[in-house]
Amino acid sequence: MIFTAYSVKNKPFLSFKDEYWPETPEDFVKIVEANYPEQQKSINYLLSESINPIDDVNVFIQKAKLFTHWLEIEYLKKDKEDSLKS
Repeated sequence: MIFTAYSVKNKPFLSFKDEYWPETPEDFVKIVEANYPEQQKSINYLLSESINPIDDVNVFIQKAKLFTHWLEIEYLKKDKEDSLKS
């Protein structure tokens, strides 16, 4: 599951060039950690649970939804910044 949200691939959610996209979920985690250290706990939880699930599935789903919501907010911020530059 973790980054079947790789459908976000074509959106510039994170602060790196659009043409760059990580090869693995672990690479994605490194990018998030480097650019958004405040998300380190969340992204590592999602990766860990995706590899070796031990938590309740409903807890995982809720945390995944929260992370996805955060991604969407970051995208909207970036989109707004880009539109103000134009």
